[in-house]
Amino acid sequence: MKIGVKGLILIFLAVILVSALSVAGTVAYLSSEAENSGSVVTVGRVEVRINEQARVDCTENEHTLVQYENSPIYPTYYSGSSIEWAPADEWVVPNDSAWKVVADNSGVIDKFVTVTNTGTNAAYVRTLIAVEVGENAVADPYIHVVVNDKNSTSEIGEWKWLDGFYNVNGSTCAVAVVTYLNPVQPGETTVPSLKQVYLDKAVTNEMCESFGDSFDIYVKAQAVQSDNMGNLTAEEALEAAFPSIDPEKVFNN
Repeated sequence: MKIGVKGLILIFLAVILVSALSVAGTVAYLSSEAENSGSVVTVGRVEVRINEQARVDCTENEHTLVQYENSPIYPTYYSGSSIEWAPADEWVVPNDSAWKVVADNSGVIDKFVTVTNTGTNAAYVRTLIAVEVGENAVADPYIHVVVNDKNSTSEIGEWKWLDGFYNVNGSTCAVAVVTYLNPVQPGETTVPSLKQVYLDKAVTNEMCESFGDSFDIYVKAQAVQSDNMGNLTAEEALEAAFPSIDPEKVFNN
């Protein structure tokens, strides 16, 4: 049975405007013109874009990243208990652990999820990633995700899987929150949080049927200004802007 992978980038790929003081709206900056000097204070903006990419035209030590297109996924063959890592000179960015990937395997699908700061101000960013787990609500041994966290790169915090499972656009999902520890500067793109996805070699037809015709991975980005946030860490600043994470509201609104 073929399982199509769809919807890694959810509908909210457009600009995300957030405030340090409220959940939505323009950033809390003032714009004014002094009558005696004509000086102007410009308005700051926080805007981010989610990118989802895959490799094409792969040659030795060279890869081209393009927008991901939906494709079939099948249980993956590999010897042993897991797929080995690719040699460091074959990573997307050679010898850069943030772009570390598993050994070449046609059953593994690239899902490089990054965030670009398209605004005019530095911002703290986090991504919420919802992975469908099927009717039985068991993520393992169905799906494996290759990710970055604080153990693999100094730029991303720990992958925090929220307790329980959530209804996201009609799919039963496990949801992770991934925070970038450092401010993302205007024009800068983060290293990937999610990198690759594959089905375990033990997956059967019956397991596939619990997903229906496809399984979904949804991604939502949240951002808040990093300037004028006092001594707050990235996680604390984002919690100030988004004091409650309810995946069913975040993804379904």
